[in-house]
Amino acid sequence: MSKKANTTAIGLFVIGAAALLVAGMLFVGSSTIFSKTEKYVLYFDESINGLDVGAKVKFKGVPIGRVVETYIGYNDKDGRTAVPVIIEVEKEKLFAEKGFGFEAGAFSKEFLQGLRAKLVIESLITGILFVDIDYYGNEYPGYSFESSNKDERVIPTLQSDLESIRLAVTQAVSNVGSINFQEITTNFNALLSTARGKIETIDVENLNRNLNNLNNLSLTLTKLIEEGTVQKTLSSIAETSNKLGAFVDKTNDDLNLKELSTELTDTLNQLTAIAGEAKTVLKADSEFRHQITLTLNEIVTAARAVRILAELLERNPNAILSGKPTNP
Repeated sequence: MSKKANTTAIGLFVIGAAALLVAGMLFVGSSTIFSKTEKYVLYFDESINGLDVGAKVKFKGVPIGRVVETYIGYNDKDGRTAVPVIIEVEKEKLFAEKGFGFEAGAFSKEFLQGLRAKLVIESLITGILFVDIDYYGNEYPGYSFESSNKDERVIPTLQSDLESIRLAVTQAVSNVGSINFQEITTNFNALLSTARGKIETIDVENLNRNLNNLNNLSLTLTKLIEEGTVQKTLSSIAETSNKLGAFVDKTNDDLNLKELSTELTDTLNQLTAIAGEAKTVLKADSEFRHQITLTLNEIVTAARAVRILAELLERNPNAILSGKPTNP
């Protein structure tokens, strides 16, 4: 008679087999053999601080994958170092042009040649970075790094905006450090000394005399115009020219100087015309006279301003640098 089967052992065996089956299915399901992803390598020649495993990978702002690994790379030939970043792209989030699938790869070879990746800050508070991928074309070659693995799919990288700012600030600080402030200070002090010496050599008394003479001249000329003295003088010139013309006409026949008198008469006629025009221009209501009066007034005003400046500089030679003192 056979022994009775141990139901407890059978139950444990069935449970164990089911657990192994579930574990195997989970393992196979998570395996890259059956996953719809593509891996790419990005070589960065800058710090990736803030880019952790699991960070997002975006294409034009759309999440398409994540960072799966980061390493340190070194090239024995040229001594360069780089930071290889392995990213994983989900094919199901990509759509090829005209509806073609991605059986041969997430990106076609031609499209892959124009792709560039760079680090972008996701949060200024936390400093977390993500990888942004976009199509730039061959006009932007990007950073490349020679690797021993010829089968890896590489996306060239561009310098991040943060790195560009850092380099610009570093260059600016370096330029500031190269400025010779001592030389600038010395030159400025020399300029102040020269200006002070020039101010001290100004002959204020002579300048005042010249300004007074200019002021008197302008007043005299204005008075002559207002009194009509200039107009009377021009009238006298015209009258004299007329008498001289009559005299020439009278003596022309007596002296037989016909040709000479003709030329002299023409000249006198021109002089008479000029005198008439000047008389018209200098009328009391003429525009020219009005402009002369305004010009003379401006000259007088400018002369007064220069004289005031000269007196101020005589009292305080440093006023040209420090400015006019304000009244308390």
